[in-house]
Amino acid sequence: MTKHHRARWRLASTWLLLPLVAVTTASCGDPSGTATDLTASICPVGTRAGGFVAALEDGYTTLQGAVADGVSVEVPALVVMEEAGCQLVRSEARFCSPPCAASEACGLGGVCVSRPRNVDIGAVTVSGLASPATMVARPPTLFYSFSGELLHPGFTLETVAELTTAHPTFPLQLRARGVAPLVMTTTTMPLTPGKISTVSWTSDGPGAGVGIELELNIANHGGTPGSLVCHVDDTGTFSFPQALTDALLSEPYSGFPSLRVARLGAGSTETAAGCVDFRLQSETVLPVDIEGLVSCSSDVDCPDAQRCQADLRCATPPGAR
Repeated sequence: MTKHHRARWRLASTWLLLPLVAVTTASCGDPSGTATDLTASICPVGTRAGGFVAALEDGYTTLQGAVADGVSVEVPALVVMEEAGCQLVRSEARFCSPPCAASEACGLGGVCVSRPRNVDIGAVTVSGLASPATMVARPPTLFYSFSGELLHPGFTLETVAELTTAHPTFPLQLRARGVAPLVMTTTTMPLTPGKISTVSWTSDGPGAGVGIELELNIANHGGTPGSLVCHVDDTGTFSFPQALTDALLSEPYSGFPSLRVARLGAGSTETAAGCVDFRLQSETVLPVDIEGLVSCSSDVDCPDAQRCQADLRCATPPGAR
């Protein structure tokens, strides 16, 4: 996977994250509590109106987010199989005729509904990081991004960060614990029908109050919109259930399949618009090697007689010999 594709996937996936399994919503109590008092908690699938993420990047720390006036109605996720902390998720196909306007999305029953819009919830203050931070919404998208100097690393394993607002509709008070940087020992994950795929990383130890989130996507550029999402303890290794990877591979896939792995601590709360969460995380995106798949950005990446398709996959054009 090229740097361009990794960046594009990471940006997209930040706001499509699914819930950690069997964890509780973080309380909004005393922010002076110890890091081990916190559990990882993000919004359940289909309830998220927005959130904020502080992330450890390569040499710097970012802090950004957004909140909408409702839960997205686009590409709703349906859990079709579950096993060992993993969910095979597919997007529900919807069709509206006539097509919806740009400000609308196709909802249940083929009825066009208004898309949620980002809202200005006033100043958002985050304490407990290496540097205090206050953000305001930036028009026209009303996206929040801290533009000041944030010391790196912005948080450590001992950090307890608190995010607050004073907005009457979104009076947020969320706590999240810090995590150590995620270091992978797997560099590329093979994905083969009938075989178990395993990924490894350097563990911080299970039961430390953080979780590992894995999102396997083989249709980043076309194919069946679906993914395999797992939430596991920080043990340092995980083997995907073969039944779920085989089911995922039975669907059409496209070029540059990927595996996103994140170590995170988080807190969430319900608002009038839906669930809002706050995450401290360290993540990486690994390339996935599917037997027979050659990913491409142009024809020069393909073997002789093959061409780079719109889904960034090398294939022999119809009628070619």
